[in-house]
Amino acid sequence: MANEPERIVFVGSFQQPNAQGVLGGVMYACTSLLNSPLGCRYEWLPVDSTAATTVTERRVLDRILPAWKRLMVFLRFLRQRSPSAVLIFTSAGWSFYEKGLMCRLARFYGCRVLLAPRSGLIKNDVADSSFFRRYLSATLSQTDVLICQSESWRKFYRSFLPDSTDVHLSVVHNWIDVNQYPYAPITHTPGETLRVLFLGKLDRNKGVYDLLATHQSLGEQSIAFTLAGEGPEKENLQKHLLNDPKADNFTLVGWADHKTKLRLLKDAHVLVLPSYREGYPNVILEAMASGVAVVATRVGAIPEILQDGKSGTLVDPGNVDQLRQALIDLSEHPKRRSQIVTNARRIVSSRNELAIAVEAFQSVLDGPNAP
Repeated sequence: MANEPERIVFVGSFQQPNAQGVLGGVMYACTSLLNSPLGCRYEWLPVDSTAATTVTERRVLDRILPAWKRLMVFLRFLRQRSPSAVLIFTSAGWSFYEKGLMCRLARFYGCRVLLAPRSGLIKNDVADSSFFRRYLSATLSQTDVLICQSESWRKFYRSFLPDSTDVHLSVVHNWIDVNQYPYAPITHTPGETLRVLFLGKLDRNKGVYDLLATHQSLGEQSIAFTLAGEGPEKENLQKHLLNDPKADNFTLVGWADHKTKLRLLKDAHVLVLPSYREGYPNVILEAMASGVAVVATRVGAIPEILQDGKSGTLVDPGNVDQLRQALIDLSEHPKRRSQIVTNARRIVSSRNELAIAVEAFQSVLDGPNAP
């Protein structure tokens, strides 16, 4: 019938928050689009690709069986529902191999292919494997639209495509519902304890040992760290703190659900993210919306999210001296921190609001090569 909405197979993470109440960045992105006004314009055919566990080193069999089931659902939609397009969100590693196969199947069935890579760890895969580099290039060539998180990511993926290509590369910045994050910056005076918050997985890639080294290198400065998250390095971090005379200023509180996260942001002066790889971290957007100053590393899209000295502070990954000095500077100059959070809230509201992303996705879905 002429009035039937366009059918789109949507591959992404659609489960409810996990047992700890945690809603990951990709899960938020997918569920927010699924439940947005786009649902009135398109008929979504969702294929849930949420990982059954957050454990990084899973057995091959634990990966293959769920992937096979997803592929069967995907194929059934292609064969029986005659979609015009597929929208596929993908991470790095095994996820990308699986989603690359889906791109090829969708192309075989004559569907328009829109691919949205969402992980900074793809750069690790590229650096570590010549096979992955070839697979990445071949997969990108199978897409009609590549949805990139930032201009730097667009340039990165463009380098894997031939000079003459029909693939359209579109930039859609990550998004949050800014109104869910009350703007409530807290005052701080020199000499008062600066409360620094880390939200994320406790692993080496996130720079947690740089945080520990920064804490241990502080002299008389009063800076307290709260790390909210779980991960493979938690037990080792706890061992490092056993004989630390300042251990009370370095607290591990476990995963934070949304309500707890809002409370932690409300109580923090600074959010720190010393990662070695990132895509486009939502936690920075959440801090910007909440009136919390951000100190983060120059990786992934972060230099495009934060303007150094204006809406945040940038440091080099692995540079503990820079990280320590950035925190000290914010502790000693509260007016500077106040101006940074004011600028950050204005920027995130004008660039990363959910409604802006919905409009951008509608333009992408209705754009080049659309039926």
